[in-house]
Amino acid sequence: GVQTALAPLRAMLRTELTAAHWLGTLPAHPGPGLLDEVHRLRGACALVGCPRLGALLERLEQCWRRGEAVEARLAQELALARMTLLGLLARQA
Repeated sequence: GVQTALAPLRAMLRTELTAAHWLGTLPAHPGPGLLDEVHRLRGACALVGCPRLGALLERLEQCWRRGEAVEARLAQELALARMTLLGLLARQA
């Protein structure tokens, strides 16, 4: 079923989120590699049904691509969403 198909995708997302320590302390000026990582995480969120984090990552990507500073509130929301999702994904493993 759907759960069986989503399990490996959720495990991959958990691995990526675990490695994404930068979500806890966002750099002011990301390099191209970090923009690619944000875009990839957004796609993973869409695949496994994590719209909240996906929307926050979209806002982050837009800020960085426009060369704008990331608001403190967005940074806090991203860090919280990452930690919350990691907790949920760990329980589903």
